[in-house]
Amino acid sequence: MIRTVLVKLLKTSPLFRLVLIPLAFIIFAGLFLVIDVLAHKKPELHLLEPAIAQSGEVVVIHGDHFGTSPQDNWVEISGDRLSANTILEWEPNRIMVLLPETVQDGLVYVATGAGKSNPLIFANRSNIPVRNVVQTSITFPEITGFNPPRVETGKRLVISGKNFGLSREDSRVLFTWQLDPAIPLSPQNRISQSTIPCSETLFEYEFWSDQEIRVRVPDGAASGSVYVQTSRGLSNGEPVQIINQPGKKTVFRSTDVHRIAQCGYNQYCRGRWKHAASANSPTGCLGDTAQHRDNPFRARTLPGKLPGNDIPSV
Repeated sequence: MIRTVLVKLLKTSPLFRLVLIPLAFIIFAGLFLVIDVLAHKKPELHLLEPAIAQSGEVVVIHGDHFGTSPQDNWVEISGDRLSANTILEWEPNRIMVLLPETVQDGLVYVATGAGKSNPLIFANRSNIPVRNVVQTSITFPEITGFNPPRVETGKRLVISGKNFGLSREDSRVLFTWQLDPAIPLSPQNRISQSTIPCSETLFEYEFWSDQEIRVRVPDGAASGSVYVQTSRGLSNGEPVQIINQPGKKTVFRSTDVHRIAQCGYNQYCRGRWKHAASANSPTGCLGDTAQHRDNPFRARTLPGKLPGNDIPSV
C-alpha cells in the first residue's frame, strides 16, 4: 500500500522527487556518522600498573578503545609524547610502554583519531622524597683500655672508651674487691656484691667525659675487672692490675666506739684497745681488766685497709 503510493508520487509529482533525493542523502549520511562514531570511540583509561615507577621500568596502561596499533596513536606522559620505540605492545584495551630516562611526574593520556583519553596520575619513584628514619638504640657504655694498666691504690687511673655520658651525674666506676670466701653471692646481684665504687666524698672522681674518665683507685680495690655504670646500663668488664696488695680494715660497731669513749681507751694494742696511761703495759689492753674481760669488743674485718689510721678516734 505505502509502496504503491510512493511509486505513484514519484511518477506524478516533480516536487516530491525534488524533496525525496536530499532527504534520502541526509538519512544515509546520518546512518554513516552513527556507525563511524560507534566504531571510533574516544579512548578510556582505567588503570596504570604500576602508577609509581622510574626510568627503565615497564608500565602497563589498561583501558578501552585504544585501537589495534600505535600508528597515528600515541601515549603522553607529563606533556611529553613517547616515541614509537618505547611502545612494547599495543592492543585495544592494553598498552605496554618502557619508561624513558627523561620521564617525569605528571598526567598520562592516550590519544587516537577519536580524541584524547581521560588522564591518570603517574609518579616517578626517583622524585619521591624518602623519610630519613633514625634508628634509635640503647648505647651501653664500653671500656676499651686503661692508662696505666698496672696501678696502685690511690693513684690515678685513666679509663678510655665511649658512651660514658657528657657528665657523671649518678654514674659510677666499679672496681673488683677481694671478697671473703665465706660470704655467699646471689647470682642476681653478683656485680654489685663483688665490686666497690669510687667515692664522691673522697674526691676520687677527677674527670668525666663521654670517652674518658679519670679516677683515683679506691681503697679496697683488688686486681680484676673494672666497670662503668651509667643510666643506660653496665659496661663490659676490663681487667686492671692493682699492684699493692690490699690489707684488712677493722670496723667496730657504734656501741663499741661509744664504750671506748666512756672508758678512755684510746690506743690500739695487739688487736685490743688500751688506755693511754698504760700504753706501754700489756696489762693495759682492753679486756685484760676484770671490768672488760667479759665484754671484749667484737669486730669484723673487711679487705682493703690496715688498722691504725682508720681506727675511729674518740
